[in-house]
Amino acid sequence: NNLLTPKTVQAHCTFLTTPDFAKISDHGTAIAHCPLSNAYFSAKPFPLREALDAQVKVGLGTDVAGGYSLDIMNSMRHAVAVSRMREGDRVMKSGGDATIESHNLAIDWKESLYLATRGGSLALGLQGMFRVGAPFDAQEIRIYDPVSGLGIGPLDYFDLESQFSENQSDPSRSQLTLDEIEKWWCVGDLRNRGAVWVQGRKIRTI
Repeated sequence: NNLLTPKTVQAHCTFLTTPDFAKISDHGTAIAHCPLSNAYFSAKPFPLREALDAQVKVGLGTDVAGGYSLDIMNSMRHAVAVSRMREGDRVMKSGGDATIESHNLAIDWKESLYLATRGGSLALGLQGMFRVGAPFDAQEIRIYDPVSGLGIGPLDYFDLESQFSENQSDPSRSQLTLDEIEKWWCVGDLRNRGAVWVQGRKIRTI
């Protein structure tokens, strides 16, 4: 039990059960979820939904490329994909009726974004939010050009382009929607990353 403390971060935990997660939660211990690494090296996927339901602090990791990618963007996408496969398996085992034992095991893109940002910060014992006095660890995500309305990198926003053409005198009037942010989550890449700050120091800018 001395290994389970609020400063402990357990990796993977793919074979843990619901009672195990309750114990980890009681001790304030966190888990680093590395879905791509699990797909390569574990016989079981991580029970992410069960861990979250038990109020376990979970953050996403890359396992130092325990697979083919170091990119946290890929970890977010894999976390969603694995959770959806777990949900599909649950439904099939219930005879194809999704209403039986209707506790959905899948997470969505917004939950994965939380796990990659604030979730990871809380797992490491950091404040995990923007407020005065907090360490400034941040990225500037560039989704579209604020003047032309054109998407950056792999992103195409034809609806945004029409908005900008109508509001050329005041481009700031166009507001991003969740659908547009989700598109960045789905296909965005390094070209969408602008400035990066670590502990308040800018280490990258475009």
